[in-house]
Amino acid sequence: MNTDFVGVQRGFLLPKMKESENTYLNSRTLWENVAKSAPGVLVLHEKEIFEPNLDVCVVFCPLYAHGELSDSKIIFPPSTIDDSRVAGKFTAYLPTISSMHKYLKDFGGGVHLTAVFANKGVILSEKPMSEHNEALAYHKELYYEASLKLSQILDMPVTFYSYDDLGINFPQFYNPKEAQLPENIRIDSNSNPETQIISALNQYFNFLVPIINNKTSRKVVKSVLQMKNTTLEAAFWLIAGYLAFDPMIPEIIGEKGVYVVSERADSLFWISKLTPKLDSLTRVQIKVT
Repeated sequence: MNTDFVGVQRGFLLPKMKESENTYLNSRTLWENVAKSAPGVLVLHEKEIFEPNLDVCVVFCPLYAHGELSDSKIIFPPSTIDDSRVAGKFTAYLPTISSMHKYLKDFGGGVHLTAVFANKGVILSEKPMSEHNEALAYHKELYYEASLKLSQILDMPVTFYSYDDLGINFPQFYNPKEAQLPENIRIDSNSNPETQIISALNQYFNFLVPIINNKTSRKVVKSVLQMKNTTLEAAFWLIAGYLAFDPMIPEIIGEKGVYVVSERADSLFWISKLTPKLDSLTRVQIKVT
């Protein structure tokens, strides 16, 4: 397997009216089907769908061993996705994406899935070694093979990338127990922790549209800080790991695309609110245990 492979692409059928029932695509029915596709599914910002071709993005986590977030270790090969604590997140995507694709396929279209493997910002509570990079390469191959299989089973076009493939500029690993803010960051130590993190994020990324220090943003950051064993520095790197890629999602799938995300902690869902264009997309959030 060539792990530098960055895409599996197939064409769409042309949109057409559903002849069997002589009806047109109904967006409400589509989102109702998605909401009922699995337990814990929430659809936000439901947009009207006028054509039966839908661009969807999902992000796959590294295969972490079972245990607390602050003690994260990644699984070494040989292993499978099912052996990881993120297996539930991966399998949660399947019925939801399938429900969208099958409904749209009745109208001559379907889902074009962009699957992205997050091999940057990997949480690792030990010193990184070459074996960890080898493990990430193996995880990428497992996810690629699973995406290819999904494409074949559903007859659905899939494009597969890693953060490396997309040129994401972010550290490969960080240790939540030893995390420090970047050296060039200057914050007001007299301000509250939420304001300090928002200031640090804006300096680190130098966003064209900075994160606004308002009640909503502070609430998002506070929810991350309240996660077990999360320091200010660890919260900064955890949020930054999402923000390193989040602004690219609307560019990849467009303003009419759909971002499907599964998380174990509610607070991680709301990090998307710190990226206005991502927050305005239709998002399918799946809570897993």
